[in-house]
Amino acid sequence: MNLLRFALVYVPRSLLRGGRRAVVTIACIAVGVTAVVALEVASLSIGDALTTNVRAANGGDISLASNSAPLSSADLTTFQQLQAKGLITQWTAVSRVHVTANAAGGLLIPFDAEVIDAPTYPIGGQPTFVEPTGGNVGNLLSAPGDVLISSVLAEELGTSVGGQVTVNGIGGPGLTAVVRGVLAQATLEHAAAMFVRRADQGALTTAPPQYVSVYANTSGDSAPAAAALRQAFPQASTTTVAEAVQSAQQQVHDFHTYALLAGLVALLVAGVGIQNAMQSMLASRVNEVAMLKALGNSPIGVGTVFTAEAAVLGAVGGVIGAGAGIGASSAVTAALSRATAIQAPVHIDALVALEGVLLGIGATVLFSLLPVVGAVSVRPLGLLRGEPLPVRRSAPRYAGLFFAVVALFAVLASYVTGDPVVSVLLVAGGVIVCGVLAAVFAAVVATLARLRSPDRRATALLVAVLLGAVVAGTALTEPALTPLALFALAVWTAIGLGPQRWRLWLLMAGRSLDRRRARTAVTLVALFTGALAGGLTMTMASGLRDQIAQAIADNGTTNLVAVAAQPSRDALLRNAARLPAVQASQATLIASGRVTAIDGHALSAAVAPSPSADPEEDDRLRPLNGVTGYDLASGQQPPSIIVNRGRPLDAHDAGTTNVLVDQSLSDPPLSIHPGSTVTLADATTGNRVTLTVVGMYQRQGLRSVLTSRYSPRVYGDVAAAQQLAEGNIQTVLSMTVAPDRLDSDSVALQRAVPSALVANVNDLTVVVRTTLNNLLLVLTVVTAMVVVAGMAVVANGVTLALIERAREVALFKAVGFGPGNVLTLLLMEYGLAGFLAAAVGVVSIAVTLAILSSATLQTPIAFSVGISTLLLVTSVAVTVLTSWVAARKGAWVRPLTALRNS
Repeated sequence: MNLLRFALVYVPRSLLRGGRRAVVTIACIAVGVTAVVALEVASLSIGDALTTNVRAANGGDISLASNSAPLSSADLTTFQQLQAKGLITQWTAVSRVHVTANAAGGLLIPFDAEVIDAPTYPIGGQPTFVEPTGGNVGNLLSAPGDVLISSVLAEELGTSVGGQVTVNGIGGPGLTAVVRGVLAQATLEHAAAMFVRRADQGALTTAPPQYVSVYANTSGDSAPAAAALRQAFPQASTTTVAEAVQSAQQQVHDFHTYALLAGLVALLVAGVGIQNAMQSMLASRVNEVAMLKALGNSPIGVGTVFTAEAAVLGAVGGVIGAGAGIGASSAVTAALSRATAIQAPVHIDALVALEGVLLGIGATVLFSLLPVVGAVSVRPLGLLRGEPLPVRRSAPRYAGLFFAVVALFAVLASYVTGDPVVSVLLVAGGVIVCGVLAAVFAAVVATLARLRSPDRRATALLVAVLLGAVVAGTALTEPALTPLALFALAVWTAIGLGPQRWRLWLLMAGRSLDRRRARTAVTLVALFTGALAGGLTMTMASGLRDQIAQAIADNGTTNLVAVAAQPSRDALLRNAARLPAVQASQATLIASGRVTAIDGHALSAAVAPSPSADPEEDDRLRPLNGVTGYDLASGQQPPSIIVNRGRPLDAHDAGTTNVLVDQSLSDPPLSIHPGSTVTLADATTGNRVTLTVVGMYQRQGLRSVLTSRYSPRVYGDVAAAQQLAEGNIQTVLSMTVAPDRLDSDSVALQRAVPSALVANVNDLTVVVRTTLNNLLLVLTVVTAMVVVAGMAVVANGVTLALIERAREVALFKAVGFGPGNVLTLLLMEYGLAGFLAAAVGVVSIAVTLAILSSATLQTPIAFSVGISTLLLVTSVAVTVLTSWVAARKGAWVRPLTALRNS
């Protein structure tokens, strides 16, 4: 009780005496809490949008998606039978048409048009509209040409409600569409889609409808109807509302965990500043600690008082951070909503604000444990004797306390994210990595402080030449190591060959950093984290863009594709031949089909997609649905493939049903191999053809990505395609066009043959770039939190340095150093720190890219010298600017004032 009374009186007065140190501590707490709260509010808002109306997103009580093997009109009799049995009460089918539409700038954007029956669609509830608010599908699709588009497609086309676009399909004369509504995304899938009335389907295609989605409602339990549909359509993905809810919750959990882990990284970086500030504040009160212990207070009692101070600071910082996080959450949510294309109103929960305050208290107390234990170890007798470090240190105790802090932070992270395994792995891995980095940085700082100018200038010159050779060698062989080599060269040149003033300032900067080696090391780790996060994000995005650009620049790659139904084939070939920039072309026949048997065994549920709310999750049979026929007799061959099992096709295969199939089909449970047979059936005509696999291939290049959107991936002779499709066969014309005429020729061909579908690689990459930019936006928002926390740590370090070095600054100024000289010294210290942290970050980026490229990425992403240079310059500039802002006031303090306050 006496301790409590003492704390209630002592703590407020102590905090008031803390002054700027207390303010710095509160600022660091606020930055970390702001990151966590802002990201949590944003992730909760996105989560609410994903789970608010799952039934509408699912389309009804049951949704059936059959993208890889579309259903025919005859297949829909199954739903009629289930309705007659009472298993379903109502249903509606949606067919799909590949189309293109004119976008701003003359591009033809490829996407899918979903053809719906407006009177019966939707049956699961109205979708969420971006505009008009509270729209109704039936009311908006009331006139010929009325369409609805997703927000992703609206961005790609550069249009909005009321805009007109010309839409072309395969076989139809084209549709002049008027946008009546823009739909928000219902999942994290970034889909560009247009919804068209069934009455307008004829303007897009003359082919029979191919139904890719069917939605149904039930009067009770959906399980019996779902089981019947899975048995009838083993290739389709059937999802009930309960399964959709589970999938949506998993998406929300993953997104929420990712956002909060990023926030915790920012909090961990800010924790470095909290620890530094508390250590500085307590180190300045050694006399006070000794006095408290001399009066009979136990170390535990004194530690409790200082812990109470930390808790108060944490509460203040938590309140400020929670308020700032809620204020920033609107901008963060808006950025994430734009990136995911999900309409997500900001969801502010009082519990989140309370958790932010508690997080501030918990994090501050946690990161203050080591400084508090160090402070209460002061021996009063040692202080009276004038011992320079009157602190009794115990390595085992400090090690145990350190691991206790790590364990407590892991518990804190587990509570925040709700995922103990991921949190523990993150914290453990982060501690190991940061510990190694801190040791490396400490060694570099110690080395820098002990550098001396060589006695002979010739020796200094020789070493500089050798270091210059190392820089040149690393620039040619290992660019990622060049910044570190440059750092060594610059430091040695300044010390060994530079003017006397450079040597003096550099040596003083090195010694100043070394005097606070532990703090300098952890500050460098914080800067490194921000540099790594920002640099890796930019490098990944730039690398993906470069890969797309390189694929476009490949003149040997097909960059223009046109698809026409049989009546328009001659017009397409004739008009394509008139294009002056066409360098090469190849016409193939394609036939759609559905696999019914493999090696004579009927398709079973064992090889069918598993039930899932994501129909794209398990599409193993897609590469078998249909045939692309080449005129093998005249020497045509499938381009851009490598046959790695069996043999390639040749002229002897003309007139046969021998085919090549994708090597991915060789994996279980399909286990297709050369010699296997595959039976396909045309959904419209009922024709069946049994194909014999003679080889397995691997695709190469962007050309296959462009053509595979419209061409089946089973390659054989034209006879096999004709046997399967008969009158429903289509022609795909693949062309290589001069890049400078690609856009104009594609538009000209589309205008000349409106019943054909024309797509060029530039149009396709607009879609890819939009998705990539949105992904980059998400990463940038998250990375910004870490970078801001790193900046706060720098400002924290500079402010504390000025407070602790007030006497030193006063002495500098007393012997003739001006404010500019003091500022220069401080800016040099933190400029060196920023460059060193960024240089190590550059090396880590290269290592991370190498690991990702070998482990997960099919196409490696190269290390970027330009981005690394920008990262170095930016890191130094931000560090120096932050230091200048934090130090400019302290550098102008008068010597007498500084000595009085020190």
